[in-house]
Amino acid sequence: MLTVFFLTGCIETTAPPDLGPPPLDSPYARARARCEQMVDEVQRTACLRSLDKQAASGPILWRIRLGLNRLRAIRSSGRLLHPHPPTLTRMKNFVSALAVSLAATFAMGAHADPAAKMVSGRLVNASGMTLYTFDKDVAGSGKSVCNSPCSSRWPPAMAAANARPEGDFSIVKRDDGGRQWAYKGKPLYLYGADDKAGDTNGDNVGDVWHIVK
Repeated sequence: MLTVFFLTGCIETTAPPDLGPPPLDSPYARARARCEQMVDEVQRTACLRSLDKQAASGPILWRIRLGLNRLRAIRSSGRLLHPHPPTLTRMKNFVSALAVSLAATFAMGAHADPAAKMVSGRLVNASGMTLYTFDKDVAGSGKSVCNSPCSSRWPPAMAAANARPEGDFSIVKRDDGGRQWAYKGKPLYLYGADDKAGDTNGDNVGDVWHIVK
């Protein structure tokens, strides 16, 4: 309940369908009774209108909002200057755990798929498709010379936005701004005529394209 209570104050939600009025002994009924007991007519009317508006959002959502409103009222009256210590501690723990979880997710995403791996003596991508290098690329130059229309036949092995260089694998920036994997400084490519994992139809094409061994 704490998690829902905390997030409701930060996230705008859409109103669920009308499920009818809450039962007579519900928190809504008790809250309405307190509104009706107010002596000042203006305050009583404002209290009832606010309660009815919250109730229209659904039995579950209005309870959460009602709780938030009660806390605000207590704090504004000076009876509670700070959140209850145990509650504050639980909220801090929740935020800390969420931050750790997000950090771990991003860290795993950066290493989810290796740039490439050796299979049967040749370099392939995560899907098992053969990777190639181009003799006209200069190792360590940080760029590829195979752009359009060359890249339509020899698609670059693209690196994800969160990918990082690792070992012999680096990343070069293409003319179109894309990020491409490189092995020992040489950009890596796929071959458009390779239909399935294991195909090596691009090896030695034009004596300038080669599989990586």
